[in-house]
Amino acid sequence: MSKFREILKKMTVGELDIIKEISDRVASEYKNLEIDDYREIEMDIITVHSGVIKLDLKKLLNFSDIKFAHDIAGIIRHLDRDKIALKHGFLPYCKL
Repeated sequence: MSKFREILKKMTVGELDIIKEISDRVASEYKNLEIDDYREIEMDIITVHSGVIKLDLKKLLNFSDIKFAHDIAGIIRHLDRDKIALKHGFLPYCKL
């Protein structure tokens, strides 16, 4: 079974709902991002939350624009999807 499927099993329906809302906010506010499929962002957040470091998902969703952009851009840029780790010492503001 893939690493992502193992990580996904750890998620609750409520957490997945909030992550979908976060992805919707990204799609709405950051249309200039070169992202073909916003499910990629959802997968990255799921991977970080369940595989790297727990996130306060509600806090992330409701962050100011600056903190929201910091955490989303940092997750996209610093997530090592093969090793399931955040690189370069990046820590999201919304970490628990």
